[in-house]
Amino acid sequence: MRPSNFSPSQSTRCLVPRTDPVLSVWNAEQLKAFLSTVKDDRLFPAIQLAATTGMRRGELLGLRWCDLDPEQKVLRVMRNGTVANKVVSVGTPKTAAGTRSVSLDANTNAHCLRLRARTAEERLRLGLSWDDDGYLFVHDDANPIHPTYFSHRSKQLVEQSGLPPTRLHDLRHAYATLALGVGIPVRYSVERLGHANVSITLQTYAHVMLGDDQHAAQKVADAIFGA
Repeated sequence: MRPSNFSPSQSTRCLVPRTDPVLSVWNAEQLKAFLSTVKDDRLFPAIQLAATTGMRRGELLGLRWCDLDPEQKVLRVMRNGTVANKVVSVGTPKTAAGTRSVSLDANTNAHCLRLRARTAEERLRLGLSWDDDGYLFVHDDANPIHPTYFSHRSKQLVEQSGLPPTRLHDLRHAYATLALGVGIPVRYSVERLGHANVSITLQTYAHVMLGDDQHAAQKVADAIFGA
């Protein structure tokens, strides 16, 4: 019988689970619809890369043509663009995990090749006035795309699409949610997203993996007690 003066210690109390808000992101159908509506926009290749690789805004804008291996369908993430006091600086990713190779699906790889062909045509048209430092994503005058403009233009495109509001960065979350939802192992998602460790992925996308955990619990129970 418990003594009347019993006072539970911290270790015996029920721990309250975290109540972080669950991310609200687009599903596959919404992503497909959005990509279809923006296919003629100059930023479409960058937006498709965000949706199919989960790359960060700064990583996308830091990509150079030397980072693309179309034969292997791979992009090497070597740089990250950041903004401080409206000034853009391009440096290495914050962590070692940020420097990585990201495989491309055939469709996204093909769009990268089309973008390279378009860039070559624009370079020929502008001649000596073209100086883009080899970046994938630039304006038609060869000036690099500012990260703030990328976010602003993406917001405009979302509003014009009529789809539920979402941010450019949420395309990264949509990718990760879809990848985990279709059963891609967590370790691969950690590498592709450039997370420093698996705990970041597990914490951010725990709501997605809950369904997998419930399925696993039932499978084990079926093995023990019989389906």
